Amino acid sequence: MQTILEHVKKAYTDEEMAVIEKTRIAYGLYDFISAIICERNGFNEKEIDEYISGTNRPKNFVGIKDIDKAVALIATAMSKNEMIRIVGDYDVDGVTSTYVLLTVFEALGYKQISHYLPLREKDGYGLNKDIVENAHRDGVKLLITVDNGISAHEATSHAKVLGMTMIVTDHHELPLTLPEADAIINPHQLDCDYPYKTLAGVGIAYKLGQALMSHFKARPTPELIGRIQALVALGTVCDVAPLIGENRHMVKTGLIALNKNAIPAASVISPKISVGTLGFQIGPRLNACGRLEDAETALKFLQCQDYNELYPFKARLDSLNKERQDEEMDSLHRIFTKLEKYPEIPDIIIEVDEQAHESVVGLVAGKVKEKYYRPTVVFAKTIHGTYKGSGRSIEEYDMFQSFKPYLDLLDGGGGHPMACGLKASNLEQIEAFKKAVNTASKLTDHNKTPKVYVDKCIYNAYEYDFDSLEKQLKLFLPTGAGNAAPTLLVKDACLSIKTKYAKTWRISEVVAEFGVKSISSTLWNDETIPEEGEFVADIALQVGETGWQIRAIYFSPVHP
Repeated sequence: MQTILEHVKKAYTDEEMAVIEKTRIAYGLYDFISAIICERNGFNEKEIDEYISGTNRPKNFVGIKDIDKAVALIATAMSKNEMIRIVGDYDVDGVTSTYVLLTVFEALGYKQISHYLPLREKDGYGLNKDIVENAHRDGVKLLITVDNGISAHEATSHAKVLGMTMIVTDHHELPLTLPEADAIINPHQLDCDYPYKTLAGVGIAYKLGQALMSHFKARPTPELIGRIQALVALGTVCDVAPLIGENRHMVKTGLIALNKNAIPAASVISPKISVGTLGFQIGPRLNACGRLEDAETALKFLQCQDYNELYPFKARLDSLNKERQDEEMDSLHRIFTKLEKYPEIPDIIIEVDEQAHESVVGLVAGKVKEKYYRPTVVFAKTIHGTYKGSGRSIEEYDMFQSFKPYLDLLDGGGGHPMACGLKASNLEQIEAFKKAVNTASKLTDHNKTPKVYVDKCIYNAYEYDFDSLEKQLKLFLPTGAGNAAPTLLVKDACLSIKTKYAKTWRISEVVAEFGVKSISSTLWNDETIPEEGEFVADIALQVGETGWQIRAIYFSPVHP
């Protein structure tokens, strides 16, 4: 799909310009790089310094609403030696959140602790009455949710009726009313003063753990500290939380721990770990457990320390991931076949695939969204005969807020600006919802075209030292959601293109020369460029972990 280039020259106040100039001089940066870093950190000089230089000090938990109350409730339960149960979720964020709190209680030496990870098909998402009932039968007095619970009104109320104490920790957007929990830790609450609102579920579990260890004046071993840091990085990246502020600091710290073998299971999948390997190699294998088998498998894999067990364990995860990929491809084929028959693609794509496994519909929605650049929801039929949908959005459409007025047409739903989960009893509900959100859509053709946002246009490459630029652009690493690698548009680069094919892949090897610099880059399945030849064109460049990468090529209206 062709993209739109967008470059807006920013206007800054005199105060902002002073911070940009001070940063440029202090760190020897190009002015535009200094400006991007300052803007991403709200022109806060302390945040700017931490962004560039890093810090070994974790952020404090002070200001998080109800965190002191939660610590007091847990401390009371521990003083009575009461059974505490952690209820997580079946995705990587939920599994790592659970493991973080289990590690914290291990550091505190508390034994009366258990956990439960819901089964996707049997339990559905998050805390429910059956999970509460089972906990009550097991003698649990205190329930702590991680990465879920903010919408579990019925289950939370039921726990209170049974005399249990409820602590909800969650990062999802708030429903209109909050559950009847004894403490709710969610930075989205209006009266929560904590400045970092975009923590993943694992980040919030970590903050609770941090507060608990502070309360008990615990000194965990370096091994446990490294494990927690690694888990926070893994969950944050795999939940696509914005890599800004505290998230970015925690991911940087966690990557160091991961590459020191803090979690042997991760090292078995990839000996060198980066944001990319977390998101595209390790995360999918762990998620495949919760999608097709049991999230407990993923947790046990992460907990395993014995390499004699880890390698066969990894083979099992590889097999599950391959099964997931096959399910996904089959569903994609069915959805694409439907959409190809449409005279016009709607603004909001909402489709039902009754043959799909409910665990893959989010992945399928993401691939459909990528192809058509439209907010997309895909529903599957559950084993109970109802329908479960998962959505993925585009930057121009806040899916959670846009769907909120119409959720009464369904059986419920929730999520984030970029993703959602929906429930329906029948196809009529889904059709009514589809019609309502499309009628309300205000998306324009411009909104429905993917953008490449250019941070700097370089008209004369000879004016820049690209080796120095590469070093400075690596200051932005780790990049990801909310902290994109800056994009440079280099005008009139000389290109040599050669393309080969392997299975379903179109692989274009591109050599680009501009100024005194020459780079090689690979573009995958980019049908907007010629198969081979010599050309002069504009190129969009970014710097990743391995150096310069060509993101896109823009030819003049007619090229040879």
